Amino acid sequence: MGTIITFPAGRYVYSDGRGRSVDEPATIIILPVVRVDRYADDPRDGLRDGSSAGSRKRRRPTARR
Repeated sequence: MGTIITFPAGRYVYSDGRGRSVDEPATIIILPVVRVDRYADDPRDGLRDGSSAGSRKRRRPTARR
């Protein structure tokens, strides 16, 4: 179902070459993503054709400084 990754205690090296001593191990748990889509019997949720506003994507206004 998931993946568990355990790193032993020891020394951690940063990307710039500096090191740091770590006294305890680290554990990462990776869980899967589950998406559940639920639809009623009528996927339009009671809306009739043409009664909704335009289906065009709306753009967010740009921030002004």
